[in-house]
Amino acid sequence: MTASGVDETTGFPTTRGLGYDIGFPGPLDSPTLFGVAGSGGTAAYADTATGTVIAVAKNRVTAGDYSTFHRVGEIVTKALGEG
Repeated sequence: MTASGVDETTGFPTTRGLGYDIGFPGPLDSPTLFGVAGSGGTAAYADTATGTVIAVAKNRVTAGDYSTFHRVGEIVTKALGEG
C-alpha cells in the first residue's frame, strides 16, 4: 500500500509505503527502491529488485542537501554497470 502527495512537513512531493519513501530522485531511482532520508542530508535506501543497499551518514549535516548521497549513488550505479 502506498500513498502519494505533498509532504506537509517538507513541502515536497513524495510517495510512501509503510512509512518508507518509495523511490528517490537520482541515479538509483526505481519503483523498487525504498528507504528514508534524514533532514541533515543522511539517507539509507535499498532496492529489492537489485539487492543494492546504500547508507550515507555525515558528520557535517546540511539540511536538505543530498548531493553526497547522489554522488555515492552515481559511483555505485557505475560500479554495477548500470549507468
